Amino acid sequence: MFKFTEMRKERNGIALGIAVLLTSMLGAEARSQDDRLWVLNEGRYDYTAGVLETPPSLGVISGETWSYEEVLSFPSSNFCTDLKIKGDMAYVALENLLVKIDLNAGMVMESVEVLGIQEIALVGEDWVVASRGGLDPETYLPLPLESHVGWWNQEDLTLEGELSLMQGPNLACQAILVEDEKVFLGINNAWVWGEEVGRLGVWDLGSMTYQEFELDTSAVNPVALHANNDMVLAVSNGDYTNTTLSQWSVSDPSSSASETLVGVSAGCNASAMVNGALALQIDQENGLRLMDPQSMMWTGEWLNLEAAPAYSLAVHPQWGWTCSGYTDYVSTGQVVIRTASGEVLADVPTGISPGTLVWQLGGATSSIETLGASPSAASRMFDVLGRVTTGTSSDLGTPALRLEVLPSGRVVKKMTVGRE
Repeated sequence: MFKFTEMRKERNGIALGIAVLLTSMLGAEARSQDDRLWVLNEGRYDYTAGVLETPPSLGVISGETWSYEEVLSFPSSNFCTDLKIKGDMAYVALENLLVKIDLNAGMVMESVEVLGIQEIALVGEDWVVASRGGLDPETYLPLPLESHVGWWNQEDLTLEGELSLMQGPNLACQAILVEDEKVFLGINNAWVWGEEVGRLGVWDLGSMTYQEFELDTSAVNPVALHANNDMVLAVSNGDYTNTTLSQWSVSDPSSSASETLVGVSAGCNASAMVNGALALQIDQENGLRLMDPQSMMWTGEWLNLEAAPAYSLAVHPQWGWTCSGYTDYVSTGQVVIRTASGEVLADVPTGISPGTLVWQLGGATSSIETLGASPSAASRMFDVLGRVTTGTSSDLGTPALRLEVLPSGRVVKKMTVGRE
């Protein structure tokens, strides 16, 4: 039996990396050629002049070539707010409009007017749930909504129901999260300056009952919700001079724990769960701060420390890559994709203000992992059992799948001419 013994003798410095690579099916830096990163660009609307200079758009970054292509533009909408993907269908929240898009065809399949639509979440195979709030563009007063939560059929976007102001939130909502048959809502009243609140709305889909809980006094204006095992985390901007992180149990949301960062703002709220920690972008601060949600303590470490402040943030659900959107809000946009260790995989120009990033996972996996430079000047090849191989049919009894270690230390998965 080999168990990597031969490989250790041949290349002791590479052995552990190969073992990890085989165990994890090419490891955390593997790349799926069929994966696509969808980018919802906010465009640019000049509110002073009342002119839409660049409309919102939906584009995609190929996981194979790292190239960007615009798929759809929305010239009838001044802004966009959210994107969710299920299979080959996308749901986009535009200005007072919910649309369903066939991603393969690049076509809008259905659309429905939803006044004040903010963020959306998908419930099983049935519903698109939306939070609602916003300002009247003429009076600049809060929209006179009769409901701040509604749900629509995923297939044809027909309205299925709403929570009235008596049944559900009576103030504007923004963040929304579905977890364990519950819809969590961040109630912030954010469109009334100086009168922001901090409440958690919980709509139980099993019992169809709604409850509301006050967050910590420092946690007003919740702007993001994240799931973490049986816990839910909220990011609150407060009065924009402090940032508070709150946590509560999905099964018992009646009590919460909070931690406040004094003197800093979460700004546009680029935040995400990364390897069990909450990564948070602080306004005008390079890199992402990390919080341990178990202890509710800041780790004192930064992720992507040299990176400029991000406008948006997403994480590849399989490989843990951080994908950050950047913009000058006027004429440029870009997405930078980094490995879990912070190395830049791609720097891709996009539309203006990439505000929402969502991965659509594909199938076949190719390339690879950098294990560090090889001390050997020549590339080496191993089979999936860890045995050194020449990669030819003379290697009897070896599989056709090989891992080639290049002189640079890069490992490439490939099919060889050996036994199929």
